[in-house]
Amino acid sequence: MKASPLSHAARRPAHRSFSPLPPSAQQQQQQPAAEPAPAWLQGRVIASGDNNWLVQDAHGTRRMRRALSCLLLPEVGDVVAGLPAAEPGGGWIVAVLERNPAPDQAPAPQRLRVDGDLSLEVQGQWRTQAASAQLQAESVSVQAQTLSTRFDVHRSLGRLVEATVSCTRWVGQELTAVVDRWSQHSQSSSRQVEGMDRAEAGHMELTAKGVLHAHGQHVLTEGENLVKTRGGQIHFGG
Repeated sequence: MKASPLSHAARRPAHRSFSPLPPSAQQQQQQPAAEPAPAWLQGRVIASGDNNWLVQDAHGTRRMRRALSCLLLPEVGDVVAGLPAAEPGGGWIVAVLERNPAPDQAPAPQRLRVDGDLSLEVQGQWRTQAASAQLQAESVSVQAQTLSTRFDVHRSLGRLVEATVSCTRWVGQELTAVVDRWSQHSQSSSRQVEGMDRAEAGHMELTAKGVLHAHGQHVLTEGENLVKTRGGQIHFGG
């Protein structure tokens, strides 16, 4: 039994025609895929500019900015960790990992910088310990229910000191004041001295609108050249 021509045609594989790829597509197939940018990078700061730093890593150099969470200012030579940005050659410095100054250079001071206002909230106790501390500002305001200070030596240098308080109390072993002019004004004044109370002046005046009373077990009045007593009535003796 002979097979029909139709059956031979059915067993033959169908021929498909393919159009050649364009040259640009062939080049894309031949070129390897670009290496994706790393999620994190580690590099060294080689230069600094206006709020940006040039960081060199394994893939080249990047002009990076400081992240908001990175308070420590990077310095040239620091090893930093960062995140690359979407634009090529950019990114953010997230942290300063290591600082190794040159052998002939002194370590640079650590500087923390915050752009804008800063508020620090501590739920518990805040304690700062340092060998020395400096505070420099245009104005300083301290508000507290109780303020206590302890020191061995206290020195202040300024132009004007003003204090408005309800009560002032000084307790000490010695009080010394050296001024060009001393002025006091009060509704009433009381002073008690257990030992000697001595005053020396080039010229001294005592003036009372009412009664001027000087009392003592012994009262001595001495004038080198003249002693003068003047009044409407002068009484001596008991």
